[in-house]
Amino acid sequence: MTYTLPPPLEARAKEVWSFGELGGVGAEVLHNAVAPYGPKVKLGMVSGPISTGGLGSVEANMVAFEGTVALLELIGVPLFNQLPFEPHMWRIAKREGVDFNPRELLEGFYLPLLMSGRIGTLYFIHGWEGSSGARWEHGKTIELGLGRIFLPQDFHRLQFRKEP
Repeated sequence: MTYTLPPPLEARAKEVWSFGELGGVGAEVLHNAVAPYGPKVKLGMVSGPISTGGLGSVEANMVAFEGTVALLELIGVPLFNQLPFEPHMWRIAKREGVDFNPRELLEGFYLPLLMSGRIGTLYFIHGWEGSSGARWEHGKTIELGLGRIFLPQDFHRLQFRKEP
């Protein structure tokens, strides 16, 4: 499954070289994602292991993450989907090399989104506790008074179908 940004925002995301700048693109995506639901609706966001913890590899964690996003969207949960930003996050982190500090990603990209008032609930993938980033997001949900939903193991493998 491939998630992409709208072409103008994808072009902007390719030009940025810091997590804070990428967060600016994320803020625009978040603003556009909220618009169809009205100003009072808050979006959800998925949290879970990608690079640390979880199922033991980035590839397996991405399958679980993508499946979780797809399933929540299928059942009608309005989400801010951070998956289109993953390639840009890896690119920026790789540029930082040995000096990469994960807190720069968390505080530069995710914190402004969580503080925006447009995200109301985080959906935690089973095993989130093994991810330093997800533990940080969990702490921020408590600090900011956001909702937390803890998904069951293998949630991403559940089968639902939409009725016509």
